[in-house]
This record gives sequence, C-alpha cells and structure tokens, in this order.
Amino acid sequence: MFDYVQNEYNPEPRFTVAHPPATSGLVRYLPYSEAIVVDVPNTSEELAERQDARYWAEIRRRERRFTDAFGPLSVRGVTDPTELADLLPQVQALYAERWSGEYTSLPWKRPAGFAPYADALIDLASKGRGELAVAEGDGRLLAFSYCLYERPWAYMYQHAATPQERYRRFGPGKLLLVDLLRRLVADGGFEHLDLMLGDAAYKREWESWRRDVHVAIHAPDTVIGRARLWTRTMAHQARSEVQFGHPWLRRGAKRALAGAESLTNVVRR
Repeated sequence: MFDYVQNEYNPEPRFTVAHPPATSGLVRYLPYSEAIVVDVPNTSEELAERQDARYWAEIRRRERRFTDAFGPLSVRGVTDPTELADLLPQVQALYAERWSGEYTSLPWKRPAGFAPYADALIDLASKGRGELAVAEGDGRLLAFSYCLYERPWAYMYQHAATPQERYRRFGPGKLLLVDLLRRLVADGGFEHLDLMLGDAAYKREWESWRRDVHVAIHAPDTVIGRARLWTRTMAHQARSEVQFGHPWLRRGAKRALAGAESLTNVVRR
C-alpha cells in the first residue's frame, strides 16, 4: 500500500526514495520512476506568484463557467469519518470509471480491493494524517485526491477526475489541486507536497523539483538467494521496458494486461 509512504499500513514499502541498508539478507535498489515535488509556499501571496495572471484568470473562468452550466462547485477536504464513509464508495466507483478498459496494478477497480484503503484513510484522517480532497458538482463526485500527511510532507497518493467530457472541460482535477495547495499554505505545517508517481501536465505546472523513486528487491544472503535476486532484477527490468519503453510496446502490453484483467473478473463472477 501507498507506494513509498511508510506508515503502519505500509511498514516495509516496496518502493523507496531512500536507500537504507538491508538489516538482513541482500537488497538491491533499481531505478523505477520520478516523483514531482511542490515546495509549499509560506503565504497565499507567494502561492499566487507561482503562476502568472493568465493562469489564475483561467482558474476563475473555469469555476464561473461550471457554475453557470451546472450550479455550485464544491472543492474541499474531508476528514470526518461519517462523510468519508459516504464518499469513499463514490471514490472507488469514479476510479473504476476512469480506468475502465485500461490496465492498472492498483486493486481499486473492485470494491473488495479498495476496502483496505478506505479503512486506512478513515483511521489516518481521524489522527490528522490523511484527507480526502474532493471536487463535487451537479450532484456527483467529479474529482478526488487520496492524501496522506506525514508533516512536513503531504502526499497526493492517488488522484482521478471524471472521464466525462461535459465535466472534464472545466478541469475539476486542476481546481482540486489548486484548492489543496491553498489549504496546505493556510495550515502552515507543510513544506512539501509530493505528487508521487506519474509525469502528468497538471503536476508539471507546479513542479519545484523531482526525486528518484527506486524499487527495493530483497533476497536471503544464500546461493539460492543470489540467484533469486538476479532473476527478480531481470524481471523488473523487463517490466520497466514495457512500462517506460517504446510507446507501441506499452500500448500492446497494456491491452494484453487489460484483457487478462477482464478475463480474471469474469472468472471471479
């Protein structure tokens, strides 16, 4: 769970932004991806200076046009357990809609796979260590961000916006990120917002710097363990070629994985 964010729900992360030595056995750290980090400004004035006047005019225009078309747009953070219990099933449904027909290794497409993450957020939010940021309008959830807080770091662990074009043209995901940054500034207890894995345009707009993400491969310090370490290293590198290599190869692999996922779901039913 939670990629490289270490907590009681993810005590031994497979991914890491550090390279701690192995306490026992063998460990190898292999390059995986990059995470975009936003340095949280100290004041709202500093936040405004991060973007030009045209950016903020576009944000206001999107908010106004959505209101004209569909009524009020609500963008907020939710930590109340009762509200979270009501919203989290909608989060799972939106995630499944967003990734319908596409492969994703995160098990959120099915309620059973999402359930441990829902329980974790309710618990962490009650301790001030988590939040569900949401954009709502026209009677539905339009975008969400599953946020984890380990001060002075905030993590935007998962984020998705509706794929429906009549709402996407207003950029609910972009409006949600702006609101999240404003609230982190107002809180005063955060120095960095880690946008985590993925090199999307909405992340690059706010990028301050990046940090390398590695995958940790463990094996016992034995002859068999060394062979296992080599095998797992080769398998990881092969997957990386599929995930980050030539576009046509990625597309073909994703189609194959999505087909296998669909077949698995049919068998489960």
